[in-house]
Amino acid sequence: MRTPRSEDCEHALSSLRFFGLPAARQIESWRRAHNSFPIPKFFRDNDVEVSAADYFFGVACVFTTYKGVIYDEISSENYELMEDFTHRLGWMMHAGRAIEWSAEAALSDVAWERLRADAVKLAELLGSSIPVDTPTFDVSALIDPDEFITSDDARKLLG
Repeated sequence: MRTPRSEDCEHALSSLRFFGLPAARQIESWRRAHNSFPIPKFFRDNDVEVSAADYFFGVACVFTTYKGVIYDEISSENYELMEDFTHRLGWMMHAGRAIEWSAEAALSDVAWERLRADAVKLAELLGSSIPVDTPTFDVSALIDPDEFITSDDARKLLG
């Protein structure tokens, strides 16, 4: 009999499955969250609707925070798939531009399509299918957003 997964593992898997959802369902999740929870502000971009970008980036932060427990769930021969997904997500996070995290990007960007495909493969490998119900995340309850927000002083240094 399999032991129940920890709460941290469920957070990691839920956020992973989110990235495997079709774009329309990711946007539906953002709209629900937008109406239910305060969404942390990760971006300061006046050219893009940043609420969706803030939410999507926040879910990525949830995955990043809890992903360590997934490493305990996978076998060494499947480690590469986990690395592919986390590398792709990390690359998108590092770029850190609101336009790359926007609802429009989720709908049309090739990077999002690849991220989605990797998330589906990894979720299936972990025995966790993409949910029928669209999940909604209270990002601020799951992470400390300040750990992921670049300070004004750091922004000045980075140019």
